[in-house]
Amino acid sequence: FRGFVMGLWAFLLNLVLRRWRMTHLALWIANIIAALAFAAGHLPTVLVLYGASSPAELPGLLVAEIFVLNAIVSLAAGWRYMTSGLVAAIGIHFWADIVWHVIWPLV
Repeated sequence: FRGFVMGLWAFLLNLVLRRWRMTHLALWIANIIAALAFAAGHLPTVLVLYGASSPAELPGLLVAEIFVLNAIVSLAAGWRYMTSGLVAAIGIHFWADIVWHVIWPLV
């Protein structure tokens, strides 16, 4: 999902910004859009876990935490994707899942 969103936005923004030689900016804007979409994609799961019917019923701090934590990891994965390729981004996602789902519950 995230790779498709980033790739699509990078392509579209590159079409617009390449005449000003701003392809690097296009990649970072696409990365930010994909990070926000990735973070928003986690809201339905949290709604189910909290038994809420809309994001407005969730505590504001929880929604902020979802967006900040997911966006940080997503921006890092997008940066590694731009610099080192898909396998590096997959590695970041893998280790973030290991820390969050395996190590954190043990602490």
